[in-house]
Amino acid sequence: MATPSMVWLDPRSDMPAWLYSGIGQVAAEWSCLEWELEETIRVLLEADVKRARIMTIGMNTRSRLACIQNLMQMHKAVVGDYKKLRNRIEQHIESDRNKVVHALWGKIGTTWYIIRTSGNRGDGDPKLSRAVLPERIPISARSLSEIASQTRKAAQEIVAIRAQIASVLAPSPHKSPLQLSNHYRRLARNNKAPSRLPRPSPA
Repeated sequence: MATPSMVWLDPRSDMPAWLYSGIGQVAAEWSCLEWELEETIRVLLEADVKRARIMTIGMNTRSRLACIQNLMQMHKAVVGDYKKLRNRIEQHIESDRNKVVHALWGKIGTTWYIIRTSGNRGDGDPKLSRAVLPERIPISARSLSEIASQTRKAAQEIVAIRAQIASVLAPSPHKSPLQLSNHYRRLARNNKAPSRLPRPSPA
């Protein structure tokens, strides 16, 4: 079998604004998705914000998705679409995100490419490693926008599922992050709370 050809692309960072912007949008949408997963775990744990932050620190996205599913089973809070959403995030959205955020970038003519150097190639022999033969994948502003859009949609679906979960749980005695933010803003406006943390006393 002939080895697939690849013209090596020297990695570069002098990228156009649309590419920098697209990468940033994908990263920002992914961070929001991770936050919505964390907040869902907090609701299921019936915990305050600090305890939820401590519990989820160091958990990657797949761990958070698994934790949510287990907690839902514990509460017998059955939400039909969650497993499908989890699979979509793990099998497709996360892969697309990683492809963009952890990529090397190159250019031939006017076309920009992702240079993939890990995992197996998507063409030719599926057992051929990209470490042996890197693979280039064309990228465009439209494709970056689509990845960001799919990530944002997944986050919105998590919010909707969390609302369904909350509706079958007992009312929580704990404030949500938004409620806490609004509370401290009101205190700051009324000069009852500092707008920033006080400096530590000198030793």
